[in-house]
Amino acid sequence: MGKPHHFLVNVDLPVFCLAFTPDNKLVVGGGGGPGRSGVNNKLVLYNIDAPKETAAEYASRLLSNEEDAPMCLSVHPEELIFACGINSQEKAIQAGDNKNLRMFKYGDNLIEPVKSVQTIESRQPIDYQKVARFSRDGKYLVTGTTDGRLTVLRYPSFKAAFPPINLDKKEVLDADVDAASDRIVAVTAKTLRLMAVKDGRVLQTIDNPTLNKKTTCEFRACRFGAGKTSDFLFTVVNPTSRTHGFISKWRVDTLQRVRNEGVSKKPITAFTISSEGHLLAYASSDLVIGIADADNLRPLFQIKNAHGFSITCLAFNRDDRILVSGSVDSRCRVVDLPAKLEKESFSPFLAVFIALIIAVIGYLLSSGFYDFPSHG
Repeated sequence: MGKPHHFLVNVDLPVFCLAFTPDNKLVVGGGGGPGRSGVNNKLVLYNIDAPKETAAEYASRLLSNEEDAPMCLSVHPEELIFACGINSQEKAIQAGDNKNLRMFKYGDNLIEPVKSVQTIESRQPIDYQKVARFSRDGKYLVTGTTDGRLTVLRYPSFKAAFPPINLDKKEVLDADVDAASDRIVAVTAKTLRLMAVKDGRVLQTIDNPTLNKKTTCEFRACRFGAGKTSDFLFTVVNPTSRTHGFISKWRVDTLQRVRNEGVSKKPITAFTISSEGHLLAYASSDLVIGIADADNLRPLFQIKNAHGFSITCLAFNRDDRILVSGSVDSRCRVVDLPAKLEKESFSPFLAVFIALIIAVIGYLLSSGFYDFPSHG
């Protein structure tokens, strides 16, 4: 036990999104986007064998190169369905007919489209769906777009739970639904909103996040806790100075911040929480992947130089034994987690040993065994 072992897998496409299915297959989405880059847009399922350090292709779907690459992805917790954010062709976007939310079913050697829905208003090709998130009971699907539109759909009817919300036309960076499917949280750079799933009513808001009341910051990601952390909300906060990345822990009922921890030396670019709610994973702009304890936010393990280019996404598998990162370097890093993850930098045995040495030195000094010379 202790340190996880990890390895890289080549997936032959820039990775923008990934997620695990209930039976622990890995879904990867990405590509070169619209145009003639020569890099296909694609969805691929893999079987991960961590002991053998392999990822075997289970199914794949080649997508149109006239449309955008998949930019976000969420797997239904029970059904063989996943949702993707994929922009339509530029002409369709400009005509106001961007079927940006795509639903796919998957199985043995199968990834097949089943439904397309529009949840974006912008007619600008630069805008896209950044967030897709199924609720943990699978009854709701949340989408967030770069033009500031938050939509909550009931599944499987795809009827809006309430009229779409415009978050001040600011990019929706992340959103999540709590374990009871009662509340939604969404963040833009400057605002966090806690809302009711039933009607979209705003319950609480946090504007213009700061650290120590003076360091200007921006929200980057948000996740509700699970299991023993289900009463808490976790957010990523990056200083606008681009130095360090922080994780904050809040009580959901009061939005009172109970803990704040600097976990990286550079801004955090990707964030997720384990299924049981006890581990937090983050990636930073200096290409570091880290895991932190959700209880005290203390870093447990870091992998430096985890990728060659920007890290875009992270996902734990359903039994929290594997963490996978995706990057535009066309690779995924698979981290095989031990049953009990121990903090790598400071062993408890070492702590006891050092404490014993200090106690012995203190005793010798107090007994006069060592007599330091005085200088007059």
